[in-house]
Amino acid sequence: MGKGRTVGNARSLPAVLIMAMLMLAGLAACEMAQVTRGSMERLEGGMPATGNGTALRIEHAFEGTTSLVWGHEGSDDLRIVDDNLTTLGVLPQAGPWSIKGASISEGGVRAFVWGPQARTGPDSIAIYNLTDYSVEQDYIPPGLIDMARIDYVRSMAWGLILVVAGRSTNGTSELLFIETVPMQVLKRHPLPGNASVQYIGTDGISMVCLLEDGHLVVVSTRDWTIAHTVDALDGPASAWSLGQGKWLLGGADGTVIVWDEHYRKLDAEMHTDGPVQGVARTVDGFNVTLIVASPGPEGGSILRAFRMWNVSDWRLATEEPWPVAVSMLGTHPTRGDAVLVCGADGSVQPLEVRTWSDYVQGMRVRPFLIGGTVVLILAVAGSVLWSRRKHSHG
Repeated sequence: MGKGRTVGNARSLPAVLIMAMLMLAGLAACEMAQVTRGSMERLEGGMPATGNGTALRIEHAFEGTTSLVWGHEGSDDLRIVDDNLTTLGVLPQAGPWSIKGASISEGGVRAFVWGPQARTGPDSIAIYNLTDYSVEQDYIPPGLIDMARIDYVRSMAWGLILVVAGRSTNGTSELLFIETVPMQVLKRHPLPGNASVQYIGTDGISMVCLLEDGHLVVVSTRDWTIAHTVDALDGPASAWSLGQGKWLLGGADGTVIVWDEHYRKLDAEMHTDGPVQGVARTVDGFNVTLIVASPGPEGGSILRAFRMWNVSDWRLATEEPWPVAVSMLGTHPTRGDAVLVCGADGSVQPLEVRTWSDYVQGMRVRPFLIGGTVVLILAVAGSVLWSRRKHSHG
């Protein structure tokens, strides 16, 4: 009897061990995992680097067929280009003063340039007619803009409103709204905290002022009054991009935020190696990509592309080194899946940026089978040991 039990248990042991091995194999089961991928590809065209180029900036007119480029051949070089970045005309210098800022009107019919005429004198504004690239000397009557310093100039409402930000003679930082027909002051507003304006832009609905203390001042385009203020960054913005409803901001500390102006809420916030040199967004079907430029090794930059999984979750898809320092990232005038990479050497390079999701085969441990497998192995071992003990005593 004892011998028969021992043989029976010994014969059943391989089958039990095979079953245990099958269960162990089931501990690591195959499954499909979703991963984020991306690509960056240089496109034809662009503007090559020049020996005199400085930190280039570009701004499109509303329709995108004409753009204002600043810095291609030097710090005072201003030119108008088409949507292929081909130069249409170079703006002549309006006088013996350095350029502090420039903007183009929505319709692409005028350019506004401002800066100091002398080291100790007040700032001046020059208005260019982009039909023949001449200076319109009599566009603004003398004395209408009574500011000692001009921070930004923006044409709004298709040329009907001219907005000037700067410091008044008494030191107040303010917004001056000029009605161009007739040419007279419409309104003026002091700015919160007496902070200076870095940039004035629009997403096609609202007008926004970026202040040097990190606040956004949103102005209603219905009555040109301050609608609300947003505490966006801890300090001045180093990069920005205003799309319809979505505003991208980058800070000197590496902070990148996505602000939803429609719902007046922060969609996402991330932190990169700062300062942020450029931010932009591409849209390819349902795929939305955020591109961020940060300083890289040996004086270059690093471009990182983040794919949006949801409004608050952006995942790194790809990153590429860029040989020169990026001065800004601009929207492409004709392609939603591309950006313009502007360099500190006066160059502009169109870049296609795409992100997508792939499914790859992976292994996943199934913890719920571990307990059953351990119990089975212990039971088999105990049964064998007990049978041998009974046989030895039998």
